[in-house]
Amino acid sequence: MLGELVAGAAEGLVLVEDTVDCEGRSLLQSFVAAAACRGECVHVFGFEVSEEEFRGCLDPRAAPQVQYHDSFHDPLGWSGVGLEALGAQESWFQGLRGTPGGAVTVVVDSLSWILLRQPSPAVCQALAGARVQRMLVLLHADLHPPGLLGVLRSLARVVVALASTSQGLGVGRGSLHLASVFQRMRAGKVVTKKEYYTLQPGFPPMSVEEPRGPMSPPRDDDTMAHPGTWLTFDPRAQLTFNPGVSVEQRQVRDAMPLPFHFSPCKKLSVLDQGGQIYYEPDPGDDLDDEDPDDDLDV
Repeated sequence: MLGELVAGAAEGLVLVEDTVDCEGRSLLQSFVAAAACRGECVHVFGFEVSEEEFRGCLDPRAAPQVQYHDSFHDPLGWSGVGLEALGAQESWFQGLRGTPGGAVTVVVDSLSWILLRQPSPAVCQALAGARVQRMLVLLHADLHPPGLLGVLRSLARVVVALASTSQGLGVGRGSLHLASVFQRMRAGKVVTKKEYYTLQPGFPPMSVEEPRGPMSPPRDDDTMAHPGTWLTFDPRAQLTFNPGVSVEQRQVRDAMPLPFHFSPCKKLSVLDQGGQIYYEPDPGDDLDDEDPDDDLDV
């Protein structure tokens, strides 16, 4: 699912949430590289890293499609493009234009830098008022309260929450991380999925796998060298019992009679063919066979 979102299935506001344990800028750059390779015009608003650092990991073939609006060297917005434009004008994104007949992708790196310096309602209004096909926003989730995170998630069509693996298989590109994807479809359907992903140097198509069990991956030299190999590990191999049932065992189980089910032979042996009524008369009962109701005569 994460690979489909990178390939262009994600529309609207896409929120990439990272933490101090798992950075999300590499995944954000993967979205940018994929959008540029599709011929889309990508506008990147950088606040935390310089243009040279952001472009250094991108494919040179995709560089002409990426327009970098540098706010890293001009955080006060003296050049006219910066913090005030993003935080105070709801329709500012509508002025962006792409190639003729092409789509426009807006990238904000990162929204946390803006939220720490601008009122949250103004920033949320700017995000909700943006009229672009796709907006990729990097958010440092561990810097904001849960209430603000809930508001931003309600505005987003796609939320990708990143986390490190339970045993910490390295950091950066080439390592294994966990992505919890939340996507809201146009018809109102909500899709959630968890995937392990890894990014190769140069941002080629990602190698994405799904977690296959609650057990943690084994730590050995071969697994550390190839992070995706542990995903073929069968967690049932460590159990002291066999949770599976073979075909022969299933046939024997189906043929075994249940204690509350009676076979026809057992019904004949337990149940009688006829019934009898046993009556013990009381002292006041009238036993006159000629007129059993003579006690009712007045």
